[in-house]
Amino acid sequence: MTVVSIRLNKEEEMLFKDYSEQKGKTLPELFKSALIEEIKDKLDYEIGVRALENIHNDLISTPIAEFIKTLGK
Repeated sequence: MTVVSIRLNKEEEMLFKDYSEQKGKTLPELFKSALIEEIKDKLDYEIGVRALENIHNDLISTPIAEFIKTLGK
């Protein structure tokens, strides 16, 4: 198991400790969950960008006149 240390100034320490007490969680639990959410958000964003690129690449441009002709069939 790896141990990670984080340096906090007094204001950060007070803020984080107060928040952890309100949530009923330890600081390590909160730090882990925050990092996991950050990673998930980044992955979701990348998946969304790739999906948009795929949609954009799959689009076929058809002149409106040709499209209207296909509707009349």
